[in-house]
Amino acid sequence: MKQEEEPHWEGEIVKCKIDSARRYGITRHHTSTHVLNASARNTLGSWIWQHSAFKEQDYARLDITHHSNLTEEEIMKIEDLANLTIRKDIPILIKEFERGEAEQKYGFRIYQGGVVPVKLVRIVNIEGP
Repeated sequence: MKQEEEPHWEGEIVKCKIDSARRYGITRHHTSTHVLNASARNTLGSWIWQHSAFKEQDYARLDITHHSNLTEEEIMKIEDLANLTIRKDIPILIKEFERGEAEQKYGFRIYQGGVVPVKLVRIVNIEGP
């Protein structure tokens, strides 16, 4: 039996359309996971690290590292701080840096979602409370 060959797309012209509503939802959730992560770190301690995250149009999830299960009180403090940050409507500052410069200025926390193999690193900065 002959195995089917993979389609060859290199050099082909492809037409596509961006689903703006989906992109908008994912963008909002992406930013909110960063706000939530910072709120958790400010509430619980500097050892908090993003373990994983999932973002979709209507849903997002953030998993963080911590030495114990969160209490209801800790969860409420994190949520309150995140909501306060969002309600302040703080401008989002976006800059690109050479990888080495970004690492020196911001440390390796910029890679919490995983290292991106690019020369220019895009830094999105939201000044916190």
